[in-house]
Amino acid sequence: MLTHRSTASPIQATGHADLVELADGTWWMVCLGVRPLGQWPRHHLGRETFLAPVSWSEDGWPRVGHSGMVEPRDIGPFPVAGPAAEEPTRDDFDDGALRLSWNELRTPTHPRWSLTEQPGWLVLRGTASTLDDMDVTFVGRRQQHWRCRTEARLDLANSRDGDEAGLTVRMNEHHHYEVAVRQEDGVRCVILRRRIGLLSAVVARRLVGPGPVDLRVDAEEDWYHFSARAHGDARIELGAGETAYLSTETAGGFTGVYLGLYASGAGHPRAAWDWFDYQPVE
Repeated sequence: MLTHRSTASPIQATGHADLVELADGTWWMVCLGVRPLGQWPRHHLGRETFLAPVSWSEDGWPRVGHSGMVEPRDIGPFPVAGPAAEEPTRDDFDDGALRLSWNELRTPTHPRWSLTEQPGWLVLRGTASTLDDMDVTFVGRRQQHWRCRTEARLDLANSRDGDEAGLTVRMNEHHHYEVAVRQEDGVRCVILRRRIGLLSAVVARRLVGPGPVDLRVDAEEDWYHFSARAHGDARIELGAGETAYLSTETAGGFTGVYLGLYASGAGHPRAAWDWFDYQPVE
C-alpha cells in the first residue's frame, strides 16, 4: 500500500500511517518518514510527518499518493481550514508561558526555568548535571530545516569557576555540540565543545568581558558553524562540526536534533536569556 523501499525518493522509511476521511468525502493518509542526505544516506532532522491523498479502487482497495509513494510536493488541494499562522522567528520571552515549540528533557523533578523571575527573560537555574547527563537544565526546540540560523542572547552574571551556559545542538547525551559562556580560573570565556561518543573536547576558547553575549549556530546540510559576539565587539568565529556525527545512523535515536538553551555548574548558575531567534535560510 505504501513503501519507498529500494527507490531514489528523497523520502525514506515511510510508515506508522493512519487513514482519515474528511467531511468533504476526501481521503488522506498521514505517515512518518525521513529525508536522508549524502552519498551514504544519513538523517539528523528525525522523523517528519507527511501527507498523501488516497483514492479507492473499484474493488475497494486504497491507493496512496502516486503508485504507493509520498511526493515531496504532492497534488492538492490539501485539507486546510485557512492560512496557518506562522510562528514569529524570534521569541522575546514576553509571554506568560513558553511556546508549544519548546520542550524539556524528560520530566524534571522540579522547575528549573522561569519567565517571571526576570520579566522579559527566560531564566534557567543550572545544577551540577551537564549535557552528558539525562537531567541537565535544558529548554530546546527541534531543528526543522537543514539550513537555518539560530541565535540567542545570554547574560551569565555572578558566575563561579566551572559555571557555564550556552546554546547546544543536541542529539543525545553522547552526541552534541555547544557554544557557551564559561568561567575558568576567575575569567570568562566563550567556548566551542564537541562531544562525539566517548570523545569530548573544547576545540576553541576566547576571552570575553562581562555583560550579555550573543551565541549563534549557522546550520547547513553537512555542517554546523558556531560563533559568538559580546556587546560592542566583532563576531568571533569559533569553528564547525559535521552534521553526520549527530545523525541517527551515527548517534542512534529517531527524534532528530534539538537546538537548545542550557545551564550547568556546581555553583548552581543563573543564566538569563533575553531572546531566542530561529530563522530558516532558503
